[in-house]
Amino acid sequence: MAGAKRVILISETGWKGMREFALFLSEKLVPCDVLIKGKVPREVLGIITPYKKVRILSISRFFFMPVLVMKILSPVSLLKPPLFVFSKDPTRKRMRFFLKLILAHALLLVETRDGYELYNKSKKKVEDLKELVQYT
Repeated sequence: MAGAKRVILISETGWKGMREFALFLSEKLVPCDVLIKGKVPREVLGIITPYKKVRILSISRFFFMPVLVMKILSPVSLLKPPLFVFSKDPTRKRMRFFLKLILAHALLLVETRDGYELYNKSKKKVEDLKELVQYT
């Protein structure tokens, strides 16, 4: 997946699964931005920030949705739509209109005991790396 387009992770509840997925992407040299809803203490951000190709943005709850829309409609996203990975399905559904405007794909990340699972828009589980590559 080296050379793949970037991935934007939207974390609203819990961050263990998103963190593990961000580390997975970092190992594959896929750049990703992690948007976290709510203020995160600096010492917590320090746990994940040092990994290559991973950028963290901690956004206050009040500004989270407007920042998310601006990120989706940014000139960079318009030119090369990233893969968006959401932690909450209602947010993914609310952003569907904006994602369609830029022809971007979106996945849902669900945390499990063993880590996380990814689902596409048809609620079908993304099973392997080859299937994930089609989105990046």
